[in-house]
Amino acid sequence: MPDGNPAQMTKRWQFLSELPRTLREGPFTFVHGSVRNPLSEYVFPEDTHNPKKLERLFTLIDRYAFQGHTHVPASLLKTAGSFHLTRSAAATHCQVRS
Repeated sequence: MPDGNPAQMTKRWQFLSELPRTLREGPFTFVHGSVRNPLSEYVFPEDTHNPKKLERLFTLIDRYAFQGHTHVPASLLKTAGSFHLTRSAAATHCQVRS
């Protein structure tokens, strides 16, 4: 939370600006927005009704992707050509390509 201290705010923005837009470690990809647009694309639960969008996103995922832009804890799975969303208080957005 901003505390009104300009030096602290500058330090926070500097830290954020130095983070990678996409971090890949083995089969895991970490982004803020989406794998297609790491900074500003949203992936919402209702996107399960937009298979074109999800197909494009899943082509960019090696195995697992974690994203947090919407702050809606859920896992999104692709199985047998369809998409399934499970909402969970313990999960972050998780996309798995089978």
